[in-house]
Amino acid sequence: VHWFTLLATTFSFFIFLASVFYGGSRLLLIQTGWSSADDWNAFVGLSFKGTFFDGTKQYAEEKKTKAGQEKARLEMEKNVREIINTVKETRRSLNVTLSSIDYKETELKQKQELKRIAYEKYEARQITRIEYLKASLEEHVKQAEVYKEYIKLSTLYYTLSMLTQ
Repeated sequence: VHWFTLLATTFSFFIFLASVFYGGSRLLLIQTGWSSADDWNAFVGLSFKGTFFDGTKQYAEEKKTKAGQEKARLEMEKNVREIINTVKETRRSLNVTLSSIDYKETELKQKQELKRIAYEKYEARQITRIEYLKASLEEHVKQAEVYKEYIKLSTLYYTLSMLTQ
């Protein structure tokens, strides 16, 4: 009995096997007349293991991918709305701060005038030095408030410029 395996190969998902079986008394392929007898046969086989194609897995992955894309799109839209609302709020604050600066500068001019008058009265000995220093202090406090509003204005301006780039 002679058993020859011509080809056997294994991949991850299928096996291909080709075999020839000869049970005669003559030597295979060497002596003549071996092929006319009915004592040989050939076998060719192809075997699959596992799933060759899994459409449900692909469908589930595609559905998961689409759901992730939809979630990302909704998150992006939410972030865009938040940025738009922040820009609108910053613009309103910017306008309010500009108005506040105008008002505080007007108050500062009044405090400067009151300090000038207090100085003239102090020179004329109509008020004490403490009253003059009080007027001077009020002017400096108002000047600090104006500077504070300018700092707020520049912060709002830079915030707005970063959001609208």
